[in-house]
Amino acid sequence: MGAATVLAFIVVGQMGGALLFDHIGFLGIPIHRLDAVRVIGALMLILGVVLVRH
Repeated sequence: MGAATVLAFIVVGQMGGALLFDHIGFLGIPIHRLDAVRVIGALMLILGVVLVRH
């Protein structure tokens, strides 16, 4: 696994955590519910990781 793939996985993990924390209001942060735009953005980021791996 190359450096670009590792960094891409780190970014995807951070995005997933941020979406989850925003959705549940973790540690008192304001709640931002998941909507189609956020989910599509996360899926596009995952697609980017797939493209980096190949």
